[in-house]
Amino acid sequence: MPDESSSGLSLFPPLAETRSQLEKLAELLQWKDAPQLRHWQEALQHAEARLRQARVRIAVLGAVKSGKSTLLNALLGADRLRRGAGILTSIVTRIQPGEISRAHLRFKSKSLLDRQFQAALAFLQSSDSSLPSCELDHASERQSVLHWLDEQPVAEDTSHFGEERAFLRACLVGYSEAVGYLSNSTQVQTWSGKESYQHQAWVEQDARAVFLEDLLLEEPGWTWQGTEIADCQGSDSPNPFHFVQVQEYASRSNLLIYVVSSRIGIRQADVRLLRNLHQLGLADQIIFVINLDLNEHEEQADVDRITEQILRDLRQCGWQQPHYFTFSALHLLLQRKLELTNREQKQLEFWQDHPVFQISANAWKIFQEELHLRLVHQQSQTLLAGEWSHWQRLHRQVSEFVERLQATLSTETLDWEEWQSELQHRQRYLRYHEQNLQHTLKGGEKQWRQHIDYGVRALFDRQEGKIWSSLDRFLRQVELTPPKDNFSPSIQSMLWMQEVREKLLHWVVDEINVSLLPEMARLCSEIMMLINQAVEPFFAVLDELQQREYQLQSRLQKDSLLFTVNPKVYWQFPEIEPISFTTTLAFQTPEQLRSWLLYGQSWFRTFWRKEQNLQAEFHQQSQRELERQLRENLNFDVLNYQENLKYRYLWSGTQQLLDTILVCWQESARGCQADLSGVLEQLERLRSERKQLMPLLAQWQSNWRELSIRWLPL
Repeated sequence: MPDESSSGLSLFPPLAETRSQLEKLAELLQWKDAPQLRHWQEALQHAEARLRQARVRIAVLGAVKSGKSTLLNALLGADRLRRGAGILTSIVTRIQPGEISRAHLRFKSKSLLDRQFQAALAFLQSSDSSLPSCELDHASERQSVLHWLDEQPVAEDTSHFGEERAFLRACLVGYSEAVGYLSNSTQVQTWSGKESYQHQAWVEQDARAVFLEDLLLEEPGWTWQGTEIADCQGSDSPNPFHFVQVQEYASRSNLLIYVVSSRIGIRQADVRLLRNLHQLGLADQIIFVINLDLNEHEEQADVDRITEQILRDLRQCGWQQPHYFTFSALHLLLQRKLELTNREQKQLEFWQDHPVFQISANAWKIFQEELHLRLVHQQSQTLLAGEWSHWQRLHRQVSEFVERLQATLSTETLDWEEWQSELQHRQRYLRYHEQNLQHTLKGGEKQWRQHIDYGVRALFDRQEGKIWSSLDRFLRQVELTPPKDNFSPSIQSMLWMQEVREKLLHWVVDEINVSLLPEMARLCSEIMMLINQAVEPFFAVLDELQQREYQLQSRLQKDSLLFTVNPKVYWQFPEIEPISFTTTLAFQTPEQLRSWLLYGQSWFRTFWRKEQNLQAEFHQQSQRELERQLRENLNFDVLNYQENLKYRYLWSGTQQLLDTILVCWQESARGCQADLSGVLEQLERLRSERKQLMPLLAQWQSNWRELSIRWLPL
């Protein structure tokens, strides 16, 4: 965020400054190829690589056209996201810091696209057998289906297939342009610099967005290292899967900014999403932004009235004292943009004398400060805790190395054999504990696997588990809409399938995810606690070893810095995207649709001779049959999700964490062992220069200590 209040601020451990100081030490000693210094540089590089993979997330939420994209552009100081895109914002747009503007678009795999296309095609073919079959690779077949969609009128009883028609049309129209980016696996296309603006067309045009799976922007205007801010779809988007994506991204976020338009206020879609977020336990993480339309509100009294109405609505949603800010995102964006159109320039000049201008500017400033404080807190409490411990150990090891060198240079006679003997003993001691750590991690795998397995089985237990209990309630409550007179069994069957699919999707969002997502977080937290308890003693060994060394140094040098507080061991679950329950549900496989269609046709042939109450009979029989098929499908889908949750998410993340812990311990242990290769050759030269060198080393050590003090985590 390009603001003076945050210039020069880094929320990371001072890895760059640490590396710079190590380079200065190597220059000071004229010993750039020292193995020990090279090891510490490598350890810093590994820490940076781990931090690049971890993120503190900020989700920007709100209804369609509430000003989410405008607020993000104001934070970036440029029009990077299309304003007024409305419902065309079809995926979550993620933004991370970058040296230059880049857009990374991840396209769907061709196999996934084909499955989705054939499922939508099967839906429409169920209502009209004249719709031709189509393979996306065949241009003539694409043209035939597109011609059918253009020429075929939408009958009243098929008007509910609008989503499928829109999806097919988008695929058919955009396929020739997108095919170059499609393959059997997901492909990522990157545009840099001015070309990065091409992402806007792909996100906002249905005929292009349908091929996308993910969008990531790198922006120099977003300067908060280790963070990601996302523009989420509108809460009132007509696509039900958009709400799922918003919910799932929000549940993974550390901070949520909810934008409310002053022109419209809280809508019904806002109420649903806000209550959903409250159920997920995210209420304390939300900052509300009341986005002022300066063309609508000319007096402060008008703003106060609108604000009070919005606050009353928020209280009804569960926020008795919402944390909110009131400002104009568009006004602030125009102030920060480097280039303005004539219209924007005139609009900005007109607003300069607006009565609400100064109030908006003051609120924006306080909002930035609040955002700054929350990001610092989130990063220090979550993302950086483990890396701070690792960095502090490295800092202490370097201090030990330099202080021992100072003691050596200031002593006329050095008992070199004693030093070497001490280091050899330390190496044996650390090798012993490394082997024990490896055995502990290997032995603990079985226990941690069992804990994951038990937790997942309890969650999905058919008798007492939360998930099946909720699904059973859904199956008991779901009711099909009675068919109209002169109904078509084929079309009605498909309409019911679509109806149940949408009802189940809403049920997953409103009932299942609000239990499932917190339970997943709880399981991750429990695994972290068990692993931390197992490995903490091994990191304590490193700290005790260094403490003894500092006690020895304190006897040699009275002014030696003595660390008495050991860094706390703290680990975070790796950055793996959670498995989505909704994407596991096989709503639209062609096999399911054809099976259900054949059922409707078969039933109708059997009972068409009955003249009385045919409509009610078909409705009742279909209700029972659909419930049977749905339960059968859910049995498979839920079992599939359980296995994915266990192995692709929980256990995969645990395994990555165990590998990281072992690497971090080995790096810290090697730092304690002070590789002395080459020291004897350099020692005489350093002693001959000690008169000039000792004051420089003392100054370097002072800067090194100051580095640690200035960057204490919050």
